[in-house]
Amino acid sequence: MKTTSSKILLTTIMTSIMVLLQISPAMAIVKPSNADACTHITTLQSTNEAEMATHIAIMQTNFATRLAKITTDQAAVDQKVATARVNAHNQFEEKIKSMESQTGLTDTQKQAIETYKTDMNQAETTRETAIDKARTTYRTNLSNSALANQRTLTNAVNVYKTAVQSAFATASTNCGDGTALTTLKASIKTARETLTTTRTATKTTNEIKQYTTTRNDAIKAANKVFTDSVAQYTTTLTSALKRIPR
Repeated sequence: MKTTSSKILLTTIMTSIMVLLQISPAMAIVKPSNADACTHITTLQSTNEAEMATHIAIMQTNFATRLAKITTDQAAVDQKVATARVNAHNQFEEKIKSMESQTGLTDTQKQAIETYKTDMNQAETTRETAIDKARTTYRTNLSNSALANQRTLTNAVNVYKTAVQSAFATASTNCGDGTALTTLKASIKTARETLTTTRTATKTTNEIKQYTTTRNDAIKAANKVFTDSVAQYTTTLTSALKRIPR
């Protein structure tokens, strides 16, 4: 089964990270030549606040958009699965009708066909239940991971925002000091490094891979049980009919 949802989640994380790292007013901080340092710091602060608000809004929009796409893609997968199951069921029913229409069947053979039909339907129901459970668990884990990651990134941005605001407040207070701009730049650089460290610590690539592996293993196991059951039921029916059912 394709892992479209997990790929979208990883894209969400990376997109959000790129947005966060764009919040970097430190790059705009240069020592004014003929401009008053206090005025320069005030201008930088206003520009930073506006840009930061824009980037945070973009990040939140990315979060919402990506989660919505995951939901849409999952609904599309569900529809395909439902259609495939209906088609498979209809084909099986046609096969049963074909066997039942054979002439010269004994009551024992007719009962064997009915038993085969019942056993096969139960095996398919068991398989579908196991697969649906695996897919639901995977989706729940994926959703929880996405929401937790978004909360962590949002908190990291808020910490970054607070640190930058504090740095500007200090710079404004000490704007007459010849080292105010240098200190401001250093403070923002430290805040950005903290943000980057938090981002690195919240990567969920391995976690998502584990969810995918667990889901796929469960689906493979369900399919194996079903295949073994089909082989057993078919052998029993063939023996009852004395020939391979058409």
